[in-house]
Amino acid sequence: MGANGGENTRASDDRHRRVVVVLLLSAHPAARSETEVEREVAEDGSFGGRDAVARAIRDLVAAGVVQRRDRALTLSRAACATATLLEGW
Repeated sequence: MGANGGENTRASDDRHRRVVVVLLLSAHPAARSETEVEREVAEDGSFGGRDAVARAIRDLVAAGVVQRRDRALTLSRAACATATLLEGW
């Protein structure tokens, strides 16, 4: 894969991470299941779309932005506080 393919994948991954954060923020303080998030974020329900969402969730959990308890997802306290600070920017 060339450099352009890498850039497209990076941009797609960034977009999926943003959409997952916005979805969880809109549900806050309630948790959403991984299945719900995958269903709502994956564009076409294909394996590739679900895989991209699973990768986004994995990356956000690793970064400490999202917390996973069993298969329930919520934003971390730090992520919620940051979102509050950035409102209106």
